[in-house]
Formats: sequence, C-alpha cells, structure tokens
Amino acid sequence: MNEFKVITTKEEWCEELKSYRNDWYHTWDYHEMAFKNKEGRPVLFVISNSANQRIALPLLIRDIGDPEQHKDMTSVYGYPGFLLSSKESYQLYQNFIDELLAWSKENSVVSIFSRLNSLLVDAKELDNCFLNGETVIVGLELEEDEQQKLYRKNYRNLLRRLEKDGFRADWSNSLESIDDFKHIYLDTMKNLDAGDYYFFDDSYYADLLNSNDFEVRIYNVWINETKVCSGMFVFCDDIVQYHLSGTLQEYKDLAPTRMLIDQARKDATELGFKYLHLGGGLGGGRDGLFNFKFGFSKISNEFHVFKMITNMEVYKKLSLLEQADEIPTSGYFPLYRKAH
Repeated sequence: MNEFKVITTKEEWCEELKSYRNDWYHTWDYHEMAFKNKEGRPVLFVISNSANQRIALPLLIRDIGDPEQHKDMTSVYGYPGFLLSSKESYQLYQNFIDELLAWSKENSVVSIFSRLNSLLVDAKELDNCFLNGETVIVGLELEEDEQQKLYRKNYRNLLRRLEKDGFRADWSNSLESIDDFKHIYLDTMKNLDAGDYYFFDDSYYADLLNSNDFEVRIYNVWINETKVCSGMFVFCDDIVQYHLSGTLQEYKDLAPTRMLIDQARKDATELGFKYLHLGGGLGGGRDGLFNFKFGFSKISNEFHVFKMITNMEVYKKLSLLEQADEIPTSGYFPLYRKAH
C-alpha cells in the first residue's frame, strides 16, 4: 500500500531528506530563501510503500493572479527535482504522478514545472520529463593527474602561467571576504547587464552562509594584495555546486575564474566529494558559457525538465490558446507566465 503525503514544515522536511542522496537545491533552507524572495511557498511531495521505497519532489506553489485564483508549481532556481531512495523506487513513479495530479486538481493547480538533477535521477524514460540540454560534471573520484588530463590543454597552460605570474587561490568566509565577494559579483553582473534575479540582497548571502543544511565557501584569486576574482561554491552530501562568481573587469582577459574553479576542485577532492557540478549554458544550450565549463571536463550529463499540465482547459485559457492537447516538449513553460 502506497502512502502519499505533502510536507510543509521544516522538521518533517529535514527528516524526510535523510532517506535520500540529495543536493542543496532540495534543502529546506534553500526553499525558505526562495519563499523570502516571494518565489512561492515550499511544498515537499512524498510517496512511499511498505518496503520503504520512496520518491520525493520539492516544489514552490504560487498564485497565478487570475480572477479564479488558480495556482501553479515550479522548482527553485538550480537543479532540484525528483529524489529516489533506491533504484527500486522508480517503480513508484507512475503512482507518484497520479497522486500529484489528483492533489493538483483538488488544489486548483494548473501546471507544474521542475528542473531535474542529472546526478540524482535518470529521467530518460520517465513520463513528463523532457531533454533540455547538458550540464558539465567533474568526477572527483579520479586521481589528481587524471582529473587534470580532462582539462582542455589551453586551460592547463593558462593555470601554469597564472601560477608563474604570482596568482594564488584560497577560500575564506571572513567578513572581509564576504564584502569583497559582494562587490566583485555586483560589478560583474552590472557589466554583464544581468537580469534582476541575479542581484541579491544582504539577507540572501547571510542565509546562504549561515545554513545548517549545506556549507558555502567563498573562493578567491589574488595577485599580490589584490583580490581579482571571487566565487561561491556549495558543498552538500557528495556534490559540490559552482554557484556564483565575479571577476574585476581589468583582470577579465587573464581568465582567473579558471584558477578559482581549479582550487575548489582540488579541495573538494581532498574532502572526499564525488562530483563538482559546474552547470550548463543558458537554457541548457551549448553556448559560450557551456564551452567555458566544458573546458574543465570531457563529461556532460543530459539535463531534463519535468512538465505537467494539470488542468488543460484553464491552461489554454490563461495562455490564450485555442488548440492545445499535449504538453509542449520545448519552448517556454508554462506559456501564460511568458505572456505576463
């Protein structure tokens, strides 16, 4: 007999996550940060059976703003998605989807979208999961020389040149390091003309650094007494995620971010982590950002997203569609969010 439940409290959420290998994108603390940022209310859906096989999916429920007060659900920014307690748990997937659909209809939810974590779930054969690109993985269980051999040749040459020229990398979460990171990151985002989402307030950084669910380290690259590059890496379970970084404009052409990532990789390896996940390109594509990350590894994983329309009639109405009978496999989803 399967049990389906909906978790909305910190204590129960944190206890449930103990049953899975997970990433920081699944934690209560990260979802609470999204809630504070008005991205939605955290909900963790769980199904389990008598053999204690389990599937969980964290989402944010949010108002659409239409007169009928419909809602939809989405994932936090990053790579969250399904968690499975074992390979045998895949057999619960269809039951989970059926229960999720029934709950959504009862609670006026029109659609569901979630990015998936390719290090934690194989989504190729799962219904409602669609290929959306690739992400770059650095395998940390290889020997140090084997990891370096996977670097693009010009990356190895660049790192040697930076070291020869006196650049060095370290990490520090001191107040000075935090302030320096904010300054460098903010200037970088302004120079890139980044979207509003990428400009965070002080409480965001405080919540990141003070979390008990994961560890955040601020890595820095120096030349003499000048900090030229700074970045945040998040350590959770056996995965390290490359989160945010910035470089002083006058040092950008020297590409010190490569030394930043190289140092985080070395430390993560020594600490016994299995993967450094660098993410992918914009929209999951093989663009310049993907190419930069791919220079650290010849390994990429397929990146999938989960899409489900739970009320097609309302979805068509909100999206101003006359005809729609299936879930769109590509393009913006849900469409009515783009219209608004």
